[in-house]
Formats: sequence, structure tokens, C-alpha cells
Amino acid sequence: MEYSLQTLNQRSRLKHLTLTNIIDTLNLIGFEVDDIFFENTFNNKDYQNIRLLLKVPANREDLANEHLLLKDLQSIFNFSVKNQWKLLKSYYSFILKQKYIKSKKNHSTKIQSTVPNVFIFISEIEYHLQDFSPFWIQKKLINSGYKPQNSIEDLLSLILLEWGELISFKNYEMSSLLNLSILSTNEIMEDESGNKKIIPKNTIVVKDSKNNIISFLGRFETTYSSLTKYTKVFEIIFYDIHENQLCLNPLESNISFRYLRNMFLIHLKSSLQRFLTLLELIYQGNISHNIVSTIQSIKKVSNYRFLKLNKQKLLNYLKSNTYNQNIFEKAGLKLVCSTSKQLYFQIPITRNDLKRDVDIIEEYCRFIGYSNFCEIPPIKTYKIKQTKIKPLEFIKTYFLNQGFQEINTNPIQDSKNKNSQSILLTNPLTNDYSLLRTELISQLFDNYSRNVRAGFETKNFFEIGRVFKKVSTNIHEIDKLGGIFQIENIKKDVDNSSEWFFAKGLLENFLLQFGYTKYQMKDLKLSHTSLFHPTRSIDILIHNNNIGSFGELNPKFKKSTFSKYATYLFEFDLSYFKAWRLQSQIKNYNIYSKYPIIIKDLSCSLSKQISFVELKKMIYNCSNNLKSVEFFDLYFSEKEKETININIRLKFQSFEKTLLTSDIEKCINSIQKNLNKKFCVIFDI
Repeated sequence: MEYSLQTLNQRSRLKHLTLTNIIDTLNLIGFEVDDIFFENTFNNKDYQNIRLLLKVPANREDLANEHLLLKDLQSIFNFSVKNQWKLLKSYYSFILKQKYIKSKKNHSTKIQSTVPNVFIFISEIEYHLQDFSPFWIQKKLINSGYKPQNSIEDLLSLILLEWGELISFKNYEMSSLLNLSILSTNEIMEDESGNKKIIPKNTIVVKDSKNNIISFLGRFETTYSSLTKYTKVFEIIFYDIHENQLCLNPLESNISFRYLRNMFLIHLKSSLQRFLTLLELIYQGNISHNIVSTIQSIKKVSNYRFLKLNKQKLLNYLKSNTYNQNIFEKAGLKLVCSTSKQLYFQIPITRNDLKRDVDIIEEYCRFIGYSNFCEIPPIKTYKIKQTKIKPLEFIKTYFLNQGFQEINTNPIQDSKNKNSQSILLTNPLTNDYSLLRTELISQLFDNYSRNVRAGFETKNFFEIGRVFKKVSTNIHEIDKLGGIFQIENIKKDVDNSSEWFFAKGLLENFLLQFGYTKYQMKDLKLSHTSLFHPTRSIDILIHNNNIGSFGELNPKFKKSTFSKYATYLFEFDLSYFKAWRLQSQIKNYNIYSKYPIIIKDLSCSLSKQISFVELKKMIYNCSNNLKSVEFFDLYFSEKEKETININIRLKFQSFEKTLLTSDIEKCINSIQKNLNKKFCVIFDI
């Protein structure tokens, strides 16, 4: 929008400010000065006026209202706006009282409306037509970038400029039998000149008793006659497009929404008084006694609403230990209450840009001045970019180092393995090769069984391949990693049930290579033909996404292995194992402490559902002198099948002194207390 410095100076006397100071302040505060116009004034060619073209944020529609723009500038430049009417109002109170008494005789009728949250005010006026507008109105419009029309339209533009209220003139007979509705289909309307226009659906329209469209939202047309006296209907429409309770789409019709903007119902009385006063003084106008409105369909509008702001959140954003309360007042935010943790602000209803606590913080920063903030450079982190290592090569290397052997199986399977997600080949070579595989582990198990029966030493296999599934009418191709293996190097005195944890640890270490430290485990959903164990199989989930499955071989297939050791299966979706996840930070090496290490062992029992990663993280948080935490000797009790017993080895070391027994006991008590409170861990005495 455009605004004249001459007009601003007349309202506020900004003689102490230079043009450079004004422009720099506006740019710093978020109002971009896009252009500067130097021109002669309207009445004095020897006196130069300056107009600024301001680019205001899109969420500040209130600044298109001069009344609210002056309030914002008043906060920015710390001046007081002179209001001449407040001084003169007491002298003309007797005239105002007469007008108010006279207006009580007006008859108000409510429009029949099926459209909520839309307000329409319609009345008929009679005025003397003249082909000029007052000089002062033209001057003010020019200073604000409007082009005067030398007609009554200049008065309508003035009201729009001063109060943001859109007043339209219509040519139709006044009637109380009007209906407000939304078009469900396209309809045709004939204007005053006899031209027909198509009004698209979803347009808010006003219809008469004959169901003819006489007005629609946003229409703005004026026609004139050669008569000295002229009668017209003026109309005001209010709809809050920001809240948009009717869920209207502004893109559906450029006709109905062309002039639709967020007008402020709280200023309706002031803008209407201004309009009727100037109409009566300049054009000798009179308002009819019949007024039509839909006041029952608009909710009550409050002048203010309230927002709360957490003090600590403000300080975190500012990277500071204090804040200046005076800056809130300068920004026009009235602080109505302050507690130990919260600040409560009274926000004008016209500030649609202030709806969240972060918006208040942004407004605070705007009035500090962005140039006054200390620079906060980003923290440098050194990372190893393993750009040369592809994820498939890394996965193959990992499992080869763990004693696995890679195999490749045929992606086409026998028709006896058909299920609901299978994809049949339309022209198979034989029935044995007639459908595409939906998983990897069944063929891995067949190869594993043959190797065991043949007496080969190699018993651990993995495969990277693609599976094919039909979901509804779509075909999904997924790259998978599958494997089958045994763990034979388990001590004879260790319970066989702990072997499952050693096998799971192998895969947890694999997940750790890709940065997966936090994940969920759920019981695997099994079918009657599943190779997985019914009670010792899990799905592994990351953010509720299933990335793979792991479990022990079903006991009914154990005869095929001829082995006294348990067999384990796993299958992962490779779309969750990308190359970027292999990037890791460079380890920082610290100076080795010269003081001795003290080792303490704790024995405890806990639920199977507790993650060891979370458990270790909690232990480290309990003491700054912990050098390492190790879990060893996992064993189960036949009576308590839902719990496991483990030993925890704690290594303490300080860089400042030799730790005393009292220091160690204090740390251990803290560990036991916190683990018992959070994870219900029971420690043996």
C-alpha cells in the first residue's frame, strides 16, 4: 500500500525524523519500503510531498486500514496520534443526541438466511447527485495511491481506506422479503444495463421474493442518472475469510470473492457513522427508515482475545537469560497477567497474525530489531562420509564377517506356495515354476535343510533379493534381506533360553550400524504354515513402520534340521537401510585418567519388554564417573517366565581423584533408585 509522509506528519508531527531514519526503521521492523515517490502537492505546486510504497506481510491485512496502520506506526515511532474529533465531540453532543433519537424510529427487518456467519446490512438512501467530490477527499485519496473519480465513489473509497469497510451501491427496489443463500449450481443474473452474467455455484447471493438474484457477495458497481436527486441502496457484507466457517474456496469464483477481504465488524459502527455523516454534509443525503440485516447469523465479536506465552520458551528462542517487558508494550501487546512461568497478553481481534505463542515471540524480535541479535553460528560436526560404500556391499561384508555365506535362489516358486498376495505367471514353463515369491525365508530354509542333512559345516546363509506382492490391484516389488543361522558357541551351563538373546544381539548390532538405536518389538503375526516360532518371534518397528521380522524356527520343522541347536530366521525390508544412514560421527578421544578404575557388579531382575539400550542410557545419566556399563550372565527362572535375570558390571573412574567407597555407594544407590522407579528393576541384596 501507499502512504504519504505529509499526511503522517499532519497527524503526528514527525519533524524530528529524517527520511533515511523512517525508511531504515520500517525496513528493520518488517515493512519493506519498495519505492519512494517525490511529487508536488495537490494544492501547492511549489511544495513537495513524499509517498512511500510499503510492502507489508500477507498476514497483516489490518494494515490496509488507516486507523490500524496509524496505531502500528505509533508503536514503531513512539508518537501520539492527534484525534481532533475527540476534542470537538463534546461541543456537538446535542446534535448527535438528536440524530440518535431520530434513528430510533427506523424499522429494522431481518433477512431470511440459511447461511451462518455472514452479516449483511442494507438500507436505502436519497442524495443529491453532483459531478465532483470535495478537495480534501481527493487529496487524501491521492496521497494513499487511490485515483479520484470526482463522484460519490470517492466517498466509498475513503471509507475503505480509513476503516477497511467495503460499502457497495445497488440499483434495486428495497424489500424486506429477501433471502440469503449459497448457490448449489450456476445461475444467471441480469444487471442494471440488461447484461446477463453467470454466477457460479458456491457464491453467496441475495434473492428477492421472486427468487431473482439481486446481489451477490463482492459485487461493486455504480450507475448514475441525470436526475438531481438520486435514490440508491447501499450494502455492507461481512465474512471472516480467515476463520472461513463455511469452508469456501476463494479460487472457485473470482466474481464472488474479488472484493472479499477480512473486514472488521468491530469497526462497523464507526465506519457507518463516518459514511452517513459525510453523505449528509456533502451530498445532502437522507437514510430511509427501513433497514434490512442478518444480525442473527453472526457470532458476537469481541474486541480482544488472550494468548499465553511460556517464559522459558521465550528465553530459549532469544538465547538469553532475560527479556524486556517494555518491548511488548512497544509492539502493542498488552500484558494483563504474569505468573512464575507464564505471560498472558491481550491481543486485538484485528491481529489475525498473532494466534500462537511463537507469533508473540516473533513480534517481540521484530521490535528488538533483527540487526541487534547476536550471531549464533552453526555447531561444526565432523562426519565420516562413506560415499564409496554402498549399502548392499556393506550388508554383504557385515554378514560374511559374521560367518554367513551368501546364496541366490530362484524368484519363481512352486504353485503349492500360493497365497492371497501371490502373483501367477500367465505362461509358466512348468507348474513347479508358476508364481513369483512373496518372501525369502522359505527357500533359505530348504537350502539350509539340505546342507544339514548332507553334513556340510556351513549352516548360516543370507540372501539379498526381490519379492513380489499383489495388494488389491497394485503390484509391489520390494528388495529384501533374509537369513537363517545357528549359534553353537554357547556355554553348556547356560540355560538354552538365553540363546535367543544372543541371536537377537547379532541383529541388534546390525541395526546399530545403520543408526537404529530405538525401535519397538511386537509379537509376530503367524499363519498356520509359518516357519517362525509361535512364541519366540517378533516384528521390529521404527516409528510404527515394520522394517523386518526375527524369530526362532517353528518346532514342527525342527526334524528337518537334525540339529540339537536352535535355528533362527530373519527378514528385513532394505528400503529402510539407505546409504545415508551409514554416515557416522568421528569419535572424540579423551585424555586417559591417571586414577584407578573401580569395578562393581550388580545383580537384578527385570521385564523382558525393557530395552537394554534405554536401560544403559538411564544408568549413564545417574553418574558422571561411570566409564562403562556391561551386561553379562543372562538367565531365566522357570517360575517367572516374563522376567530375566542379568548381571551388570559398572566401571567407575574419575579424572580428579581416587574414588572412595562412599562415592561409589552413593552412585550405586542413585542407579538402583532411578531404575526401580522408571523400569521397576529389582536388585538382589
